[in-house]
Amino acid sequence: MLSDKPKDDMVNRLKRIEGQVAGIRRMIESETYCVEVLHQFAAVQGALAKAAQGVLSAHVDSCVSTTLIEGGPEERKAKMAELVDLFDRYGRVVGR
Repeated sequence: MLSDKPKDDMVNRLKRIEGQVAGIRRMIESETYCVEVLHQFAAVQGALAKAAQGVLSAHVDSCVSTTLIEGGPEERKAKMAELVDLFDRYGRVVGR
């Protein structure tokens, strides 16, 4: 998974996203113009996609690479299938 500095960076990124989401809630509560709210939704989606990209990258750099180097044939095959599934599921989000 993430080592200490990248993990701290990710936690900070997620705290900022939490703040953005709280800001959207306040915008809704105060009946802010819809287009402005939608812009904030887009910003949160972009921030989440970037965070997901970081976790996926860390997964490839650590878990996947370790399995490919140290794992047996069945473990490597399973890890590659997992990776294909991840890219199928999250690739569109991460690749934005």
